[in-house]
Amino acid sequence: MPYIQYLYEAQLIPAPLAAEFYRVHALTYKVEAQAPRPDIFESAPAHLFRIRRHTAIFEQDFKSIFGTPRFESLKHAGAHVQRPLWASTSTKNPAYRDVLYAEELIGPDTVDTMPLETIEKFADHGRARNSINDDIAEAKETLAELEKVSIHYDQVTQQLQDEGVQKFADSFHQLFAGIESKKQAIKEGQAAH
Repeated sequence: MPYIQYLYEAQLIPAPLAAEFYRVHALTYKVEAQAPRPDIFESAPAHLFRIRRHTAIFEQDFKSIFGTPRFESLKHAGAHVQRPLWASTSTKNPAYRDVLYAEELIGPDTVDTMPLETIEKFADHGRARNSINDDIAEAKETLAELEKVSIHYDQVTQQLQDEGVQKFADSFHQLFAGIESKKQAIKEGQAAH
């Protein structure tokens, strides 16, 4: 993992970091859009696949990196885990429970970005529990079933990652274009005086 390699090579112990995992609701949309027929999620509804299945697998991968003796030695030297940050966790689909994402992404070392409306709803009727570790065996079974109908988890998540990086890059370029435009306007205003 690049983060751990960085810690070893640089011999630096950085402040706690969070790494965005991706827009959780977008994964649902991508998976549902690829389903060859609507009843594919009868035993495991798409929204539960989206949350429990991929987060359970992710949590297992997370532990395989940050639960190792190698990282433990870094931790004793002051290193922190690179915590997963769940982004866009407000529930977009009105058919789903309004705090579904918030409830299903709770676990140690995680960060969740929620809009105020979701925070208020969760405070009102959300259920807090360590949900991220639920159903790891079932998660693997669900992923295998999805592979059988040509829904490839790795492809879906790669596509989301690529789209997310492109959105950040586009915003970055727009920001600099705006700065350049403002700079030019200031120069022209100064030249006019």
